Amino acid sequence: MQLVRFRHKGLRQFHEDGNVKGVPPAMADKLRKLLFALETAETPEQLGRFPGWKLHSPKAA
Repeated sequence: MQLVRFRHKGLRQFHEDGNVKGVPPAMADKLRKLLFALETAETPEQLGRFPGWKLHSPKAA
């Protein structure tokens, strides 16, 4: 899945060049793993493979 937009400027910067300035340093490793999983998954169902991730279906608006 391709990440298209980021609402959080620090998270976008972290994703683009690894700069942790805009995100909590304690969360950097977890965010790196999460972004990697989101980018490498081809379908949302593939994200369910990760233990501890409490995924749920999106609610209709």
